[in-house]
Amino acid sequence: MSSPSPYNVTDMTQDEVLEAGRLAKLAFSTNIVFGTMWNGVEDDVYAQRFLPLFSAPGAKNFIITDPETRKVVAWSRWVYPHTLTLEEKEKKAEAKKVKAEYPAGARVDMLEDFFPKVIAAREEHIDHEKMFCKYSSLNMKPPPPLSFFIVCKHMVFQLS
Repeated sequence: MSSPSPYNVTDMTQDEVLEAGRLAKLAFSTNIVFGTMWNGVEDDVYAQRFLPLFSAPGAKNFIITDPETRKVVAWSRWVYPHTLTLEEKEKKAEAKKVKAEYPAGARVDMLEDFFPKVIAAREEHIDHEKMFCKYSSLNMKPPPPLSFFIVCKHMVFQLS
């Protein structure tokens, strides 16, 4: 029999999305690739990039806190299988036409090379109508290596 979790897991509020963004930046700060791309960006500015994720279609966001300190120790975002409405499909198509803008301090040369490849791989390998996707960040010091996050951040589950 397992014991109950020593942490509180609750639905993430919109206010907590910014804390999740700051936590994600911290988690990746010592990684050579992500650190180089984002370390010049202020934490609060980077965290703003997470706001659209809060209301993304099929998304369910959770915040994990230590009940004694009330400190955020992790967050998790699940994207459940879903079918986009016609309006969501149109919005997605319009968003693809807009050139990505990155905040001051970001390594735009690296980001413009990296993110289109990630998005293309996601579109090729993830069927959002049949798969669950999980994204997470942990507040661990020192942060674990990138290989840990590749496993934890991009778990994809296929519905039978």
